Amino acid sequence: MEDPAGAGRPEIGNPVHVRLGHLVHAVDDWATERDVNRAEAVRRLVSNGLDVWPKSASSLPDEFECIASTGDVEAAVQVWYDGESYAITLVETGDVLGITREPLVAAAIEGTGFLGYEPITITELRELRDGEEDAVAYPHLVERGREILANLPKRAVELLSMTQLSWDEQEQLVVELTTDIGSLTEGQFERRYKRLDKALQQDVDQAIREFADNAVGSDDWD
Repeated sequence: MEDPAGAGRPEIGNPVHVRLGHLVHAVDDWATERDVNRAEAVRRLVSNGLDVWPKSASSLPDEFECIASTGDVEAAVQVWYDGESYAITLVETGDVLGITREPLVAAAIEGTGFLGYEPITITELRELRDGEEDAVAYPHLVERGREILANLPKRAVELLSMTQLSWDEQEQLVVELTTDIGSLTEGQFERRYKRLDKALQQDVDQAIREFADNAVGSDDWD
């Protein structure tokens, strides 16, 4: 039997002690802006600074789900989300442009992804047409990229809203969490649980307590 006290907490690993010196105030300010503690802030900053992410959409972990596919010609950019991080990929190549936990940064990466189409000319993609030798292949995508970069806060809010489930979707998630308790890994449970409204989280907590109480009284309890 697993220790109930540790339920729900993702594995973090052994502590690493490091002196931040004059950086500690900047880290604390960064953490306060995002409503996280210092340890989580350091983990996010280190993750964002390391080049350890998957290189292609096909190598993204299974937890990532596509929440937005933008562009009406070969859907230029896709936005993926796993409950914590955003991944931005190019549809044509599958390349991962970047992964971040910050919606504002995700919006910037997405806009830059559209602008990446600017140097691609029509002559490189389809038969040459008169007078189009120097035309941008997807001018509307380039324009969309400029629009995103000009309205980063607005786009960041849009990304956040995409990750929020409807009430019906959350209720379905409650059913999954309360009926598949034994089959979900700790990480899978945590990611789903975090997407619920607080009232529905309480419903899940109550169901888990009842599950534990019933298990204690059953012949199958170890």
